[in-house]
Amino acid sequence: MAPYYAGFISYLREQSIQINFAVRSPVYILLSVWMKLSFVVVVGALLQPIHGKVPTFSASQLQALRGLTCTNLEEVAASVDFSNPEVDPYPKLWYDLSIDYAKNCYVIFKSASDYSEYQLKSWTDTEFEASKSSATFLTHTGPCGVCSLLDDLNVYLDKTDLTTPVRRCALRFIGPLTLKCLRDLGFSKHCARIWFWNTQNTRKTGFRGGCLGTCMARIWTSNNQPTGTYNPCEPTEEIKKRNQPTDSATAAMTTEPTLEAASSSGSCISEKGDIDAKSKNEQSYRCGNTINGRPACSDVQWQNGPYRINPCLQCDECRSGPIFQKLAGRTRRYSGIESAIGRPGVPDLAHEYISNGILSGVTTIDEVVKI
Repeated sequence: MAPYYAGFISYLREQSIQINFAVRSPVYILLSVWMKLSFVVVVGALLQPIHGKVPTFSASQLQALRGLTCTNLEEVAASVDFSNPEVDPYPKLWYDLSIDYAKNCYVIFKSASDYSEYQLKSWTDTEFEASKSSATFLTHTGPCGVCSLLDDLNVYLDKTDLTTPVRRCALRFIGPLTLKCLRDLGFSKHCARIWFWNTQNTRKTGFRGGCLGTCMARIWTSNNQPTGTYNPCEPTEEIKKRNQPTDSATAAMTTEPTLEAASSSGSCISEKGDIDAKSKNEQSYRCGNTINGRPACSDVQWQNGPYRINPCLQCDECRSGPIFQKLAGRTRRYSGIESAIGRPGVPDLAHEYISNGILSGVTTIDEVVKI
């Protein structure tokens, strides 16, 4: 018990938490357990699949995705400002970042006969048409990130229920153990890191940019709630005004992403000049994060309707989602896999490089499971 308690204290110090351990540590342990339980509800919902659009492949086909070498991982990491995965990428609220949704992520194998190595490229449709070959395949919509590796696709496809193992990871009190647990699930090194930082951010208090209080109050709430009045995904009035067309000319302008608020590299910057402290305090329950100058959450996520998500997931979507989306690249939805959260517009991806059996040497139609 003593080594465990010492390790837990070390973890708290690592998180820069000042506390009188002699008096308050038992209380804090209970609070931490509840905090982690509330957090795992968020992560579990993000990872748990439902009956629907889920590509299905044979065990040998899925196993063939593992162990292949991505030769330009560092290039991909640099493109999303995650060259040093040891550093927490989450800035203070609020922030804007840029994601080029005109690009999709393609896997390019060494050759049509050699699939041992591959590169990941974020291309527009025009760039793909100019560069495509028999060894080039679409692996997910949206630009590439550090979770775009085929090992990570294997995890999403192979583990039909990630809820239980991820909960075990989230309940580890010491940060390095959480990270190791995520790696043991099969996530690649950089992908496990962004998942780790995502978990750390979501379980912070609201004041520090997380969702602790919101999720603690809604630990047993269903993922989708068609109606409700508390909407942490709803953009602030300032963001609404900036994105409100006033006539046909401005309406046409808003059809393209607004990138002026983001740095040239797509990194995060503060919006201190746009939202003053008074406005932040008054609308702290609203979402002040933006992507390409637009609201971080889509309207269907917070407006009443079948795709409205509960306040806990809304908070996570607003406060942790944008950074994760940019750095990870691959998500279940972008890979054509439905999750436990009802969302519109899940793309229909064939993943031909799996279904055609090339990676695993499967060539007979009987061994290929169609989507």
